[in-house]
Amino acid sequence: MPIDKITPPDIERYLEWRKTYWTSGPGSQIEKIRVEREDGRIFSRPAPRKAASLSTIKGEMAIIRSLFHQAVRWGYCQQIVIPNPVVRKRTDNRRPGFTPEEYEKLFNTALARISELQPQIKAKDGREWTMKVTPKNIKADRIRLYCYIEIMAHSGMRPTEAKNLTWANIIGFRKCKDKPIGQQDVRLQVRGKGKHGTSVPLLDVIPALLMLWNMFETEVGREPEDDEPVFADAKGKQILSFKRSFNELLKAADLEYDYRGVHRTPYSLRHYYISKMLINGASVYDVALNTRTSLQMIEQHYAHVATEHIKDRLRPGQTEW
Repeated sequence: MPIDKITPPDIERYLEWRKTYWTSGPGSQIEKIRVEREDGRIFSRPAPRKAASLSTIKGEMAIIRSLFHQAVRWGYCQQIVIPNPVVRKRTDNRRPGFTPEEYEKLFNTALARISELQPQIKAKDGREWTMKVTPKNIKADRIRLYCYIEIMAHSGMRPTEAKNLTWANIIGFRKCKDKPIGQQDVRLQVRGKGKHGTSVPLLDVIPALLMLWNMFETEVGREPEDDEPVFADAKGKQILSFKRSFNELLKAADLEYDYRGVHRTPYSLRHYYISKMLINGASVYDVALNTRTSLQMIEQHYAHVATEHIKDRLRPGQTEW
């Protein structure tokens, strides 16, 4: 279009066209971007498949605004209002975790439910009674859930990594499981979500691992083999998910939702671990390395933790009441 024919609505339409150029616009048909330099060198790269970011749009609009200002000075067109990109409110997509107080409540509830009395039972013939002890199978499942929570909250594993965990992946456990607790230590070899690595968990995972080992021996009648799952049912088979039992525990502890109203999941235990490590002063780089994620992800989703870590610096000259 001739520059003197361009109007603000045209620029508005351009903005929308530019945002989706590479995803659903003309650029979606382009496989590679080819550039030929004056010296004859040719470069190519894959076309991006993402919407233009706000910073990109702002930078390009600054160039367009400068072009129009120059055109006005040279008399090619009249001054027009160049619209600014619309800044949409950023959504809070952080997964919910637990505060230390909330995790303590979850832990205590999980422990209490292992031996709690069962609710009133009604038979088909009309009889009613209360179980004085927890049925063996329910008690075993709740012990497994308790161990799962402790291991996840003190290792930062993803649920998929926990599902894939075998006893061969618990490095050093067979050698140290019968030693005094002060001499016990383990490492976790984890894999899942296309990532793998060796994790250094907190020592709180060891008692939970011992409980799972002893339960396997009691229920299956032998020691677990190296290739058998750490999280196994009464028959020694892999437990694919703790989601249902975890949800029941959340309901019992009144912790289903965080302060934003977002529903918690087993993944929340990973976020509790990362937040706890950062608040306790662990290096962001070390936490990212141990949880197999990027520094960018840590900074993006856990920036709010930094305020707690520097709370003393935010109250200069003040002491506790």
